[in-house]
Amino acid sequence: MSQQKNFIDPDIIIVRDDETEIDRLIKNEVIEWFNSFKNLRSANNNQIERNHLNSLLRAPRKELLNVMLNLNLLELNTQERMIVFDLNDSVFTIIYPETYKPTEGEGLLVVSEDQILTKVVHKANRFIQRDHASMGSPSIAISVLLSKIVEFFVTKSYVELTPGIKNITDDIFGKSTEVLDEEENLEDDDDDEDILQTPTPNRVNLKGPKSVFDTIEEDDLEDLIERLQHYSIEKDLEMFKAAWGTAAQEYVEFSLSAKPMLLSELKTLTKNNGKYGLKVELVDENIYVWTIHISDFPSETLLAKGLKEFHEKFNIGDGALILELRFGNYPDEPPHCRVVSPRLEYLTGFVQFDGTIAPDFLTHEHWKSYNFTKMENLIKDIKNILVQHDAKVDLRTFKPYDVKAAISNYIRSQRFNSTVIPTTNKFNEKYFIFSSGFSKRCFDSHLNVKVLEKGNKILLPNDAASKIFNQPNIEFPLIFEIKTRHGQRVYSGVSEFSASAGNVIVPEWMLRSLFLTEGAKIQIRSVSLPHATSLKIQPHSKTFYNINNYKQVLENTLSNYSCVTEGQSIQVYDEDEQVHMIQIVETQPQAAVSVLSDQGYLEVEIDFVPALDLDDDNELTKLQEQEKQKIIDKHEKIKQEVIEAVQIERIIKKENVIELLKKAEDPKEPVALVRFKFPDGGQVNKKFPLSAPCSVLYDYVETIDEPTINWRPLPYTTGEHIELATTFPKIDIPNTSKETLQSSRLGKQFMIVLNETDRFPPEIM
Repeated sequence: MSQQKNFIDPDIIIVRDDETEIDRLIKNEVIEWFNSFKNLRSANNNQIERNHLNSLLRAPRKELLNVMLNLNLLELNTQERMIVFDLNDSVFTIIYPETYKPTEGEGLLVVSEDQILTKVVHKANRFIQRDHASMGSPSIAISVLLSKIVEFFVTKSYVELTPGIKNITDDIFGKSTEVLDEEENLEDDDDDEDILQTPTPNRVNLKGPKSVFDTIEEDDLEDLIERLQHYSIEKDLEMFKAAWGTAAQEYVEFSLSAKPMLLSELKTLTKNNGKYGLKVELVDENIYVWTIHISDFPSETLLAKGLKEFHEKFNIGDGALILELRFGNYPDEPPHCRVVSPRLEYLTGFVQFDGTIAPDFLTHEHWKSYNFTKMENLIKDIKNILVQHDAKVDLRTFKPYDVKAAISNYIRSQRFNSTVIPTTNKFNEKYFIFSSGFSKRCFDSHLNVKVLEKGNKILLPNDAASKIFNQPNIEFPLIFEIKTRHGQRVYSGVSEFSASAGNVIVPEWMLRSLFLTEGAKIQIRSVSLPHATSLKIQPHSKTFYNINNYKQVLENTLSNYSCVTEGQSIQVYDEDEQVHMIQIVETQPQAAVSVLSDQGYLEVEIDFVPALDLDDDNELTKLQEQEKQKIIDKHEKIKQEVIEAVQIERIIKKENVIELLKKAEDPKEPVALVRFKFPDGGQVNKKFPLSAPCSVLYDYVETIDEPTINWRPLPYTTGEHIELATTFPKIDIPNTSKETLQSSRLGKQFMIVLNETDRFPPEIM
């Protein structure tokens, strides 16, 4: 192997007196990487592989050199633990902590004050946060990070180069920062209307041709592959943008190596494409969006039976399940896989509400450990997951899944995964997770399953309470992050610290939504979440609108929750204890929010997205009118029942009033002369014994039948809805039998005014 030229200026290396072994390793690795990079034009394969530069050469070398790429090492400072580079006159710094672990990469930070590098720095730090565990290598992780930064920079250059540029003197970095800002603002204004739509089955026209797919069939897939191979980088970027839309590009990386590998994979599928129940198509000839048609599910499976019923019921499709794969930074990252049509029931077959299929091997955390050999095997594994986990066709609607909802959810999850939520109360532990129902059956637990299932509060062991409450400054409210081994995160409150040691008990719906089995190992830590300002929710079914006063029921449901997370579905119980599922579509100000305030329940703005099985807006209006009529009918029924009960009570009260009025006619009986002034202006004088209870005044008003008085109480009014008070001095008269007119010191002569409250006001109707 030829000797590499040394490009390092000794004056830029600053070391501390007590330089550690880690410092020396980092220093030597950076020097070796930098020299290898500078010798890139003549580097052999061993050098490239050793220094993680192979990703830079996945594109033709001449294309790399068409970008003005001038990288210089300005300072290698182990004293301050920082490495400073100049990249095309833009400075960035890599900072590593004293506790840095070279084989993991955790703790690294990339910073730059140059706006031109803003996106590059953002992607680099996201790479550290998301992939640090996979950065271990024969050399230390900083070399991987440096190669990634250069790759991001090269990709950014290709994205932003003016079309038609052919030499390095005209590249993007001759532009001013103001121009770049203007271009980025224009990109941000894109509403993603250009996201490529996957074709969906049309209704079959039985009288005409039975072409069920709204797509152009390729007579020869090999011809298409040949054309795609000759597309320019600019054309590849156009396809990538069409596949993902503008908003996704900050979180989905364009890879120079993706297209060649995908074309190679596609070519291997051409021989048997359309045979054996499997057909692969490109949407609009876009190499980054694949449509997979699978139709050979075993006949005895729920999925096969459901596909047949779906075809017979809606006369749509040809009995196949349509999947979609969207590729970004492939093969370093997994494709986004989702169901297109027909819809599958929630959580069956590892399918989420938006149609995303989420087995372990399609998560960022496990993709690199997945024994990936070829695309055909990946498709077979996805098919097996659907069958083994009892995927069921949702026969309520023929509507396909919405691509924009799926992509938006994916973007939000990527954005949230890059958000660092700090640990509070120094609590970060690992436990075995069990559902409430399983714990009740197997651990003889005394927990109230029904109460636990109506919220998102969990049971932690007693030692967790000790660890939290022994802290000098406890941060409330107590909110916990539950993280699974495949990286999924949800948030919860705590109900009790009564679980057995080493275990955590969660509502059964929560365990299912995490796609976990009983006894799985999870990580729990105490966190702080911002208060929710708004929520956007979507009922799983239009039956949700049949709940009497469903908005109030929803508010009552949320009062049992400490927090909510975007993408999760929660249970709503109606008055008959029937369960209705709703999806948390969006939360503000971030993807996980607290719905607690210092006083308890936090009032937030709630926006409803129509249920997926609503056929049109008129149906929603009709359902809302039906709900309103149900409320009116229920209101009227309750009112009539109250009237009947009140009228019976009034008979007894009337008899008591008549008896006391007769007693007051006895000359020897001390009496009080009371003048009643009614709301319509009418007045009447009555004598009551001073020994009579104050409540008799209320009974008299409630049962009044004086012919000279036109005013009458409402038929459902009782003393509880009447207020009586003297005029001067103003004294509120208690409605009680324990105090008499004499003991209340109202005097022997006084005037009373009254006020009646309508317990069934018209506005409720």
